Formats: sequence, structure tokens, C-alpha cells
Amino acid sequence: MTNNYQYKYCPSCGEVLSKKGDNYYLCLKCDFKFYITVSTSVGAIILNKKNQVLLDKRNHDPGIGKWGIPAGFLEKGETATDALSREICEELGLKVLSFEYFGTYPGLYKFQNIDYPTLHIVYKTIFPENQNIVLSEESRDFAFFDFDKIPLDEIGNEDHRLALVDLCKTK
Repeated sequence: MTNNYQYKYCPSCGEVLSKKGDNYYLCLKCDFKFYITVSTSVGAIILNKKNQVLLDKRNHDPGIGKWGIPAGFLEKGETATDALSREICEELGLKVLSFEYFGTYPGLYKFQNIDYPTLHIVYKTIFPENQNIVLSEESRDFAFFDFDKIPLDEIGNEDHRLALVDLCKTK
């Protein structure tokens, strides 16, 4: 695993860190090993009655102006599906509680010039009846796409793109 982390100081004693491997830094003063761990994120493939997939367009970096599936990081103490319900509600104003596991995708989340390794867990769900999308400040637009019209070259995150490619194979 190659990382672009730019940590310079030991979080234990404050000494300059020495890089000793692809997945950790070592402090030569106190022997603290600072491991580079993977962050877990979740995403939803939301299908409507026409079997079209819902994508939203990001309003912030990373990937500002790019399409993606509703997604986000798990918070401490959350299950994957709890986090996904929260993210869908935050981004789109929808209440979704039922999910079917779709796939897991490794990725990198570029934020403030650092590539954070991620493990993206993707679930499928059905667009909830009698609900309307209310975009938050996180999203600037949304659209439903037929599988053969998904703008794969305009997807902001590679792990989202890989999940959508797999979705298209299920057609």
C-alpha cells in the first residue's frame, strides 16, 4: 500500500516521524508506530420504478461538480446501514431503512492534498414512495439515469464508478 500521508510529528511525543513502511510511520524517540488505517465509507445505489439509478452532483471538494452515488463515512458507533440511512437523509432528505448488500470497493479519498485509503461498502435500495428529494448544501443537482446513460466519465470517485460499472453488468 502506498500512501501520500504527510504526517511529520509523532502524536505521542511530538518528535519528527521516520517513515518505515508503506503502512506505518515510526517514531525513533519513543518507538510509537503510527499505522495508516483504512477508513470505511458507505454508498447507496438507489433505483426507481423504471430501474434508473439516482446520482447526485457534488457541491464540495473532492469531486466538486462530479456525479456520484449518495455516500459518506461511518461515524463512531454506527453500523454501515445506520450511516447510509443518515447520509441519504442528509444529502437528499429521504428516509430509507432497507438495504441489500451490493459490493465492496477499495478506494482513495483525496482531501486537502492527502489520499486517504478507503473501503467503500455499497448497498442497493429502492427509491422510497411518496417522498421528494430535498437537496442539502452537499449536493447541487440530482438525476435518474438509465444504466446505458450513466455518465461514467463524470463520476467523481473511482470506487463509485466501479460500483456503477458492476451495476451496469447486472442489466
